[in-house]
Amino acid sequence: MGGRRSDERWYRAFWDSGLLLPSVTTIIGSVSAKGGIPYWHGTEAARYAVERHDEIADLIAQGEEKRAIALIAGAPRRITAEASELGKLFHRVADAKIRNRNLPLTEDEAEAVAPFEATLDRFIEEMQPTYRWTEATLYNRRLLYAGTGDCGLELGVSLPVVMRRRLVHTFPPGELLIGDYKSGNAVYDETGAQLTGYASCSHMSLRDATNTIVEMPRVAGGVVIHIRPDGYRAHGVLITPEMRAGWEYARRWFEVQREVVSGSVGLGVRAGGFRVDDFTSIDIRVRNALALRGVSTLADLEAFGPEKLLAIKHAGPATVGTAREILAIEGREWPLGPDETTETTQERGAA
Repeated sequence: MGGRRSDERWYRAFWDSGLLLPSVTTIIGSVSAKGGIPYWHGTEAARYAVERHDEIADLIAQGEEKRAIALIAGAPRRITAEASELGKLFHRVADAKIRNRNLPLTEDEAEAVAPFEATLDRFIEEMQPTYRWTEATLYNRRLLYAGTGDCGLELGVSLPVVMRRRLVHTFPPGELLIGDYKSGNAVYDETGAQLTGYASCSHMSLRDATNTIVEMPRVAGGVVIHIRPDGYRAHGVLITPEMRAGWEYARRWFEVQREVVSGSVGLGVRAGGFRVDDFTSIDIRVRNALALRGVSTLADLEAFGPEKLLAIKHAGPATVGTAREILAIEGREWPLGPDETTETTQERGAA
């Protein structure tokens, strides 16, 4: 299985506490093209360097080049983190408002979120939503994923969907929609995939005292509720059979990426057989020490022997085990020592 990134989110399946399900956003982050993100990262890093050029120049003059580089390179990450924290705060405020609950905030939090909350109030007044749920955990038992849906709602007014200057659909008042709040600068196409993932779920947790699980009601479509200090926009989202089929492919491709792709490209080879330095599973310090001792090919390694390998600093029993596996690729082997066993002999003993 592929390793998990720090930005991934997983949910525990309600029907099997030992089963972890990837979130909708984790799937999208894994399978989606990065688009303009690298350009944005470069632009923000450059902007930071220009705006703080005196500070950066001072650090370089003091021999602190690594620190200067870290500050410049980390600028996009800091911007993203700040926006993420504000987004999380707004979601908490929206959830509390819909549930008619008081949410204690610090003075700084209240000041930061106030313009967004005022816009949310305007959205509620003008679009007249009736909320059916808020911040619910959604599950798909067939495709094995989950996510947190911001809300399910029925608007009191119609919601036209315009694509490329053409009216393609209108959601009438009272139709159940899956809603997602966005408080960033823009709404991106990936949001359509996100809402399709939520809408395709089979079950949901009501977040009541007992976390009751019920079947997910069928939604007519989605709505992205874009909240900014200067106003709101409600973006209708069509959840078509093609979008649902595409989402299912995305879920399966996510699994292929984690379980199959990493094992699909073989080790690079050269004429004349494998070399010890082809195998990064051996500590580079050990590989360098072997090279200094004239051990290059696997034939050299076989002749070198496990005793001499263990005498090298940073090598240990695990290194010997790894070396045995590597030697076996070419049908080579080291005799077992009196205290050594293989998996095969261990299995025989257990039998």
